[in-house]
Amino acid sequence: MRFIKIFLTIACCVFVLSLRNSYAGPNESGSIAVVDNYKIFGKIGAESRIGYGQCVDFVKANRVDLQGISYEYAANMPKVLKDLDYEINELPREGAVLVMPNIGDTGHVAIVTKVELKKDGSYSLTIRDANADDKAVYDSKNKIIIKGGKIDQRTVTYKDGVVTEDSIIGDQKDVVFIHEKKGVYNEKKEKALEQVTKVYKNLGKEPNDEEKKELADKLLSGGVSLEQITAVIDKKPTDERTAKIEKLRREAEEARTEAERLASPKGLFKETIKGIPKAVRDLEKGEFKGTFPQAMYDISTLYLEVWAKMHGYFVYRPYRWPGTLLAPTDTIHSADDKKIFETVKAAEDIARRLAKTKVDVFFLSDNTGSMSGLIASAKDNALTILNKLAGEDSRFEKIDVRWGVGRYYGDPTESGEAPTTAYRLQQVMTTDKTAIQDAINQWSASGGGDWEEANFFAIQQAATEGAGTPRDGTKATNQKTGWRSDAAKVIVVFGDAPSWQKSVNEKELRQVLQDKGVHVVFIDTSSINNAGSDPVAWDAITGTQIKGAAEELADGSSGSYIPLTDSSKIVEAVLDGVYDAITDNTWAGGQMARIDSSKIWRSRTASSITGESSNNRNNWDFTLRYPGQTASTFSFNTDGATLVSDKRYYKKSMIGGGTNIFGKDMSLNSLVQFTSDKDFFRFVMRNNSSSFDSNPDNNTARVEAYFGHKTAKAKLPSSGIDVYDLSMTTVSPYENKYVHTSGEDLPIQMSVNWQTGKVYAVGSTDIAQRSGIALFLGSVDRDKSIIEGDFTYKSARIKTSEESSIPRFIKDTDRGNTYVQIYGENEPVGMGGTFSVDWYDENKSSSLGHMITSGFLDEKNVSYTSVSNNEVWKGFAVGFVHNRNDGSLTIATNDSSNDVQMTLKPSTGEFAGQISTSDGTNTYSLSSSTSDKNVYVSPQAFGATKDLNGVPAYIATERHALSNYNYMTWGHWSYDTGTSPDKTVFMASPWIAGRLTPSSDIPTTGTATYNGGVTGQLKEAGGLFTSVGGTSTLTANFGSKGITGSFDNLKRYDNSTWVTSAAVNANWGAGTNAISGTIAGEGKNGNINGAFFGPSAQEIGGNWTLNGGGDKAAGIFGGKK
Repeated sequence: MRFIKIFLTIACCVFVLSLRNSYAGPNESGSIAVVDNYKIFGKIGAESRIGYGQCVDFVKANRVDLQGISYEYAANMPKVLKDLDYEINELPREGAVLVMPNIGDTGHVAIVTKVELKKDGSYSLTIRDANADDKAVYDSKNKIIIKGGKIDQRTVTYKDGVVTEDSIIGDQKDVVFIHEKKGVYNEKKEKALEQVTKVYKNLGKEPNDEEKKELADKLLSGGVSLEQITAVIDKKPTDERTAKIEKLRREAEEARTEAERLASPKGLFKETIKGIPKAVRDLEKGEFKGTFPQAMYDISTLYLEVWAKMHGYFVYRPYRWPGTLLAPTDTIHSADDKKIFETVKAAEDIARRLAKTKVDVFFLSDNTGSMSGLIASAKDNALTILNKLAGEDSRFEKIDVRWGVGRYYGDPTESGEAPTTAYRLQQVMTTDKTAIQDAINQWSASGGGDWEEANFFAIQQAATEGAGTPRDGTKATNQKTGWRSDAAKVIVVFGDAPSWQKSVNEKELRQVLQDKGVHVVFIDTSSINNAGSDPVAWDAITGTQIKGAAEELADGSSGSYIPLTDSSKIVEAVLDGVYDAITDNTWAGGQMARIDSSKIWRSRTASSITGESSNNRNNWDFTLRYPGQTASTFSFNTDGATLVSDKRYYKKSMIGGGTNIFGKDMSLNSLVQFTSDKDFFRFVMRNNSSSFDSNPDNNTARVEAYFGHKTAKAKLPSSGIDVYDLSMTTVSPYENKYVHTSGEDLPIQMSVNWQTGKVYAVGSTDIAQRSGIALFLGSVDRDKSIIEGDFTYKSARIKTSEESSIPRFIKDTDRGNTYVQIYGENEPVGMGGTFSVDWYDENKSSSLGHMITSGFLDEKNVSYTSVSNNEVWKGFAVGFVHNRNDGSLTIATNDSSNDVQMTLKPSTGEFAGQISTSDGTNTYSLSSSTSDKNVYVSPQAFGATKDLNGVPAYIATERHALSNYNYMTWGHWSYDTGTSPDKTVFMASPWIAGRLTPSSDIPTTGTATYNGGVTGQLKEAGGLFTSVGGTSTLTANFGSKGITGSFDNLKRYDNSTWVTSAAVNANWGAGTNAISGTIAGEGKNGNINGAFFGPSAQEIGGNWTLNGGGDKAAGIFGGKK
C-alpha cells in the first residue's frame, strides 16, 4: 500500500500541469498520406503559406493520427491539434513528435525515439527525421522505416523548454511535444458540440469548454439524451472556478488509475524499463535477504524513478524510510522549473489518500419506533451503498472492504432490557453483499417509549467484540463483530435520539474508541447529538448524555458527525462519512461557520476545507464543505499581500469569488493571513462591510477557517521557546447566536517550550461582548503534532444585573477535544483548532457554544533570564473586589512581598502560586499547587487555573508580561469568594513579582533613576470602571534610602487623561528591601508599596493606590535603570 500511496500522491501532479497557450505564426504547406497503420511523412519544401483554418481543414480531411505531421505545419499544428483534442505539452516521451517551430522559415518536426533522464534534470533525446527530398514511414512498433530515402538520426539535449544540438539546430525555444491523442475528430462530434453549445445559449449560460466537450462526448456515445444534458446544464453553476475544480477531479481520477496500475508489481514489471535493482528482482522471486526497511527504500525509490521517467519528471530526492509519504512538492519536479506544480488539495479533488487499504464498516441502527423513515431509506439504498464502497465510487476503488450489521434498542438498565436485547449483532464482518442486505432488511422501527436509547452501549459492544462495559465486566453480549486487526474500523451509527449513560458514559466510550482504533460516523436525523430530559456530566454514571455528545465522540475518534435532514440523501452521507474517517491528509484544516441563527457548525474533518495551488503556491483554489450544505469555493492570489508590521506573516484583504459561501455573498469583506512559505493560512469571510473586530448583528454571516501543511513529528523542535500570535472567535449560544472575536490583530500570545512540551497562552480580549482574560494551558503531543490542553475565559461581568448575553465565564467542555493542530512544512509556523466550549451565565448554568483559534509564529528561540528549579519570586498585588449584587467596589492590597509568591519549576514545566491581599477588614487570598492545572514555560509565561466555588480561579502572567525586564514579571489573578453576598476578585486584578534583591546587596551610596510604567483599574465617582495606565519615573537615593519621582499621564482606556502627574515620596529601612510611601497629585492621595529586584537592584516594582473626589484607583508599577 505504501507504493500505491506514493503513486497516488505523485501522479496527481501531471494532470494539472499547464499546457502551452501561445504558438508561432502560420507556416507553409506540405502533404501527408495515411496508409493502413503507417503514417507517411510528406515531402518537404512547398512554397504556399498555410493558415490556421487550412490546417484544421487538412487535419479533418486526412484524419491525421499521432505522428502524421509534416514539417510545414510545425508552427500552427500545435494549436490545431490541441483544439482537436490532441495532448500538447513540454514533457518528452519516447514516440512523441518534437515540434520546433523556429527552425528556418517552416519550422521542423522529428520523432523522439529515445529519452535518457540526467541527474541535472536535462534530457538526452535521440530524434529521427526525413531529409527534405525523401519520405519516411513511421510505425509505432518498429519506429521509423526508411522508404526510398535516408533517415537522419541525431542526439539533442532538452532542458528548461530549450532544445540544443551544437551548431546544427542551435538553441530552439518554444518547443512542444505532441503525445497520444485524446480523441479523433469527426463530423458527428462537431455536430454534438454544436448541439450542446446551443443548449448553453438557450439557457443563457456561459459555455465551459471542458464541460462542453465532456457533455458532447456523452451525447455522441448515446449515454445520455439531449433532454438530460439540458437538465444537467440548467443546474450547473456558472462559476468558472467550480468548473475548473470539476475538471481537476476527473483528471485526478485518471491519474490515480494509471498510477496505481504502475504501482502494482505486475504492472511495473510489464513495463520495459531498464535498470531495475537486483533487490526488486529478488523480492519478486521471494529470495531477498536484506532488511525489510532497505528493501522498501529501494523499491520506493525505483517506483518514483520509473514514474518520473515515463512522465517527464526527475526525482529531486528519494523516498525516506521511515517517514510519511512525500508530497509532490518535495520529491518530483518538472524539467521546466517554471512548470512545477505543487499539489496541495487535500480532499477528493486532488491529494486525498486513504489511511489503510483494508476497511471494515459496521452499520449500526436504532430500531425504535421513530426510525421508520431512515430505516426505509437504508433498506432501499443498502445495495447502492455497498456497491459504491466496493469500488463503484472511485474514492473506494482500491480498498479491501468488509461490512457488518447490528441494531440497538433501550439501554440494558431499563426495565425489560438485557445486554443481548439492547444490542444485537446481526451480521459479522463479511464481503457478502446479499448477507448485509438481508441483515439491514431485518431492521424494523418499533417499540421504544422514552426518548433515550442504548447508543453508547451498542457502540461499545460493537467496538470491543461484545466485551463487558468499563464499569461492569458482566454487562457483555459476547457477540464478536469480526474486526480485522490490520483494517481501518468504522462504525456508522443511524439514530435520532440521545443515549443513556447508565451503562456506558461518553467519557468511557471515547476511551474505548481510542483504545480500539475505531472511528464513529453519526448519521443524525433528529436529536442524537442533543441532551436528554435530564442532562448530566459526560462522565456521570446515571442520566442522559449531554448536548453535543455525538459531535464530540466523532471528533475524538477522527470520525464525523452528519446531520441528515433528508433521509433520501443517505448514500451521500454514508460515503462521505466513511471516507473522512479513513482519510489521512498532510494538508488539512478546519472551519467554523455562523450563516444565520439556525445554521451554525464547526468541523475539522478531512473534507472541511481543502485547497490546491499552482505557480509556486501563489494561486490557490479553496473549497469549504459541511454535510447538507453545497460545497463553497473561492480563490486567493498571494500577490500584493503585505507583511504584518513587526511580524513574520502576511495579510491580504480580498479573496476571489466567494459570492456563494454556504448561500451568502462574502466576496467583499474578507481577510487572509499566511506564512512566508505559504504553508499555513487563516481565513475570515463576512457578508457585510463591518469591521472584523465589531460585534455583528443578526444578519451577519461569518466563516472562519484555517488550512495548512501539518508539521511532521520529525520537524518539531526539541528545545527552545517559540511565541505565537493567535486569534480566538466564538459563537454565542445566547439570543441570536452572534459571533464574537478577538479581532484581526491576533491578541492572544502562545508560548511553547519545546524541551518540556509545556504550552501557555494568554490574552486580554473580547470574545464574549465584554473584555476578559483568555487562558490556555496545555502540552505538546509530539506523536500527533498537536497541542492539547484547557481553555478558560473570564469576562469583566461584575454584577448580576448586567445583560444576560454577557457570560460570567467560558470554559472548554473538558471532553478530550480541546486541541490545536501544529502546521508548517519545515518547522512549526502555525496553529489551528476548533472545539466546543460552554458559556456560563450569572447563575453558573452552561450552554454549549463553538470556538475556533488559529495563528502564526511571531518570535523564534526567545531567550529569558535563567531560573533555578523551585526558585520563588515574590512581590505585590491588588484585588478589585466587586459585590456581585450591586457592583460596589473594594480595593485590597498587600504591603509585604511575602504575600505574593510564585514558585517556578522550569525543569518539569510546573508552577505554584500564592497571593494574599486585604482591604483592611477582609482578606482575599488565592493559592494554587502543582496538583492544579498549571504550566511553566518561561519567567514571562506561566499560570495555574482551578475551579473554586463553581467559577474559574487563576494566577497567570499577562501577554508579553515585562518582556524587557530581566528580574520581574506581572500578570492577573481572580477568583469568586462564594460568600453571601457573592464577591468577585475582578478578572484583571494585577500582581507583580520577581527575584528580590537581598537587602545586603542594595547599594548604599549613589543614586539611580528607574523608568517604567504604571497599570491598574479606576472606578470613578460617576460609576465608570475602566483600566488606567501611564509612565513612572522614580529616583532612588541609596545613601538616604529615599525615593522621589512621579506617575505621569495616567489615561483611561479611551485614552482620555485622568491624572496628569502624581508625586511619589517613599523610602526603605536599613537592612530591609521593603519600600513604602505616598502618592499625591491633583486632589488625589494614595500609597505605594514595593521592592528592588535583581542581584544589585537593577529593577523596582510594587503596588499603588490613589483616591480622591469619589474616584478610586489602584494597580502596579515597574521600572528599570
